[in-house]
Amino acid sequence: MESIFKIKDLTITTENAELLCRVIKQWDIIYYNTQNCRNMRFMLVDTEGAAIEAEILKSDYYLLAIKPSDGDVYIFRSFRVGEAKADYNATGQPLIIKLHRYTQVIKVKEQHNEIPLYYFKFRELEEIGVNLRASKTVVDIIGRISSIGQARQASPDINVQYKDIVITNERNTYVCVTLWPGYAELIDTETIREISRTNPVVIAFSSLEIKYYKGVYSLKTFSATKVYMDPAQPEILAYTDRFQGVQHPIGEIESGESQASRSTSNTPPIPKTLLELIELEPLSNKDQLYICEATISDILNKESWTYTACPSCKSMLPWRGKSCTCERCGIEVNTPIQWYRVIIRVTQGIATGVFTLIGKQAEQIITIKANVLSEIARRTAEMLPAQLKSIVGKRFRFTVQLNLSQLLHNKISFNVREVEPINTATDLSGTTQNIPPALPPTNNLSVLNSAQDSPSNSADEHTGLSPLAAGISLEPNNINGNKKKLASDPNKRRRSSSIKQEESDASSSSSSKLNEPSGDICVE
Repeated sequence: MESIFKIKDLTITTENAELLCRVIKQWDIIYYNTQNCRNMRFMLVDTEGAAIEAEILKSDYYLLAIKPSDGDVYIFRSFRVGEAKADYNATGQPLIIKLHRYTQVIKVKEQHNEIPLYYFKFRELEEIGVNLRASKTVVDIIGRISSIGQARQASPDINVQYKDIVITNERNTYVCVTLWPGYAELIDTETIREISRTNPVVIAFSSLEIKYYKGVYSLKTFSATKVYMDPAQPEILAYTDRFQGVQHPIGEIESGESQASRSTSNTPPIPKTLLELIELEPLSNKDQLYICEATISDILNKESWTYTACPSCKSMLPWRGKSCTCERCGIEVNTPIQWYRVIIRVTQGIATGVFTLIGKQAEQIITIKANVLSEIARRTAEMLPAQLKSIVGKRFRFTVQLNLSQLLHNKISFNVREVEPINTATDLSGTTQNIPPALPPTNNLSVLNSAQDSPSNSADEHTGLSPLAAGISLEPNNINGNKKKLASDPNKRRRSSSIKQEESDASSSSSSKLNEPSGDICVE
């Protein structure tokens, strides 16, 4: 005899339970590399307003006598209760309901008005990229539409269009949301702009995915996302009251690539000395490319200059000697590759800094593939093979960009985008000069690159973010309070000397810090 349960009463050992719930939404779990769907998910809400996700194999779903659909109330019998994964968990529940072909689904004719029609777990916009920054995290947000972009084609070869919109709260904190097909069509730009002349246009999202791209946290739609714009919907009505009495006409996001993309592709790199790079005001220069000539004086990550990578997108893999699935692109990897990530100390005159060479940039100056050099190091039991040691003491012309991941941690370092050797000692104006010898390790900036940055252009198709969404939301208001010091410090020259004090510790501990695995590395 089944007994009626509330969601809060479910445990991993629950058996013969009966649930009375409304289906708030349903969606397919889609694998991006194949676009195939193996199972389906439902969000269920009970009479107390508690929510839980339910899952069923696609093949079993078609065998159900009654197939659950959005908005209706059902009784569920003969199901199992399992542990929920943290990834893409919209409710935060530690449990998930496992439906199968023998599950009984009974549609209830009564209205059951006590069961909510919606379920939200709203988070503040200020939390995006601060408290909420892990990959595969989904959030519910609500805000006023402040800007809308034009529909754009994601790729010249694929006729898939997206649209970006900017969402703002009453504190003028904003975040960009990329609307992919099926969602972009919901935004009638002209109609919404006309409404905004007299009334704020509030929009609510259930289950947006957080994405990190080119140093910026943004949001995007995916298969579980639902969009709400009905002004009579209770949450939207209450939020709209916060903007009453103030006109908020909707603006237009500048067409074309994001500022980050324009700076990278159209604005020529600016020549700088290494000391000038170190003293840059970061927030206003985060997207610009710079050219700097410097000498490699040391390799900081002596024990972790390669990592095990997905051969498709170059993301770091949690490799344990068996096949595994790449979390970024979704493919099953049986034969991973080794990929360079070499963190170097560079010097120019009395200045010293930290650059990171990723993949092809490192291979270009080491002149041997990472797989081959890694095997040489294994056979010879050398921590640093001779081929890698040979780059120390050589001078190069680096094209670099601020490492935004480290900027969020109040540190200054640079990612190398291009590199070419220099045979003669010339400064940026072409004047021959004597460059002092490399400085000892105690003069290093204690700013080390993180293992979870360096997204590459080659991985754009896997990020789900448009170029505009990737560059729109990194502003002083969206960076935690410590970062404001970088923009307001009147004596920037002191920064370089103050962090030198930390170098000896960083030099001795860099290997252990950089050996920590991360699943977010994606490089060129």
